Parts: sequence; structure tokens; C-alpha cells
Amino acid sequence: MAFFILVFVVFSAIAAYDAISHGWVVALSLFGSSLLSAFAGAGLRGSIHSGVRATIGGLTMAGVFMAVGQWLGTKYSVGFYGTQLSGHMWSLIGFAIGFFCTSKKFTGGKVSS
Repeated sequence: MAFFILVFVVFSAIAAYDAISHGWVVALSLFGSSLLSAFAGAGLRGSIHSGVRATIGGLTMAGVFMAVGQWLGTKYSVGFYGTQLSGHMWSLIGFAIGFFCTSKKFTGGKVSS
């Protein structure tokens, strides 16, 4: 499942490289927003398996990361196979991919066989 996170990050890097022609701020915003949103989703998923305190901390940090990611999302939009996605939508997609594609084995919790 980590493959999907890697694919999202690679697509984001390619889109950011393509966005350099529109300015460095746009390119860095796109890549930073993508990474922050994927980390927020993966971190929230990991905190769920670690107890109540970690869940509250994970929820707080995911909220902070997503707030910054959404703010950065105002600076760009991504064209994806003929569809134009806003920066907010791209960031939410990254969060969903990070959350749903992080397996328990990567969360630091105990894996039962």
C-alpha cells in the first residue's frame, strides 16, 4: 500500500517540476502541500493504533499540517488527465491516500500475526 503514497509523491514532484515555469512559489507550494497532506494522513492513521493520548496528538498535528497544506493549496491547481483540480482538492486527495494506504506495519504499533 505504500506504493500508492510513493506514486502520489512522484506525481506531485513531476507536477511541481512542471510548475516551475509559473514560479518557484507555485512549485514549492504544490510539493510542500502534497507532502504535508500525505504526512498528515499517515500520521493520523498511525496515531489511531497507539492509544488515546497519541490519537489526540495525532489529530492535532494532522489538523495543523492540513491547515498549512490547505493554505498552500490556494497558490496552485493541478491538471490531471484533462481535469483541473484545485490545490485544496489535491491536498485532500493526498490526505486520503496517506490515511488509507498506511498499513499497521508502518504505524509503529504491534502487528499481530
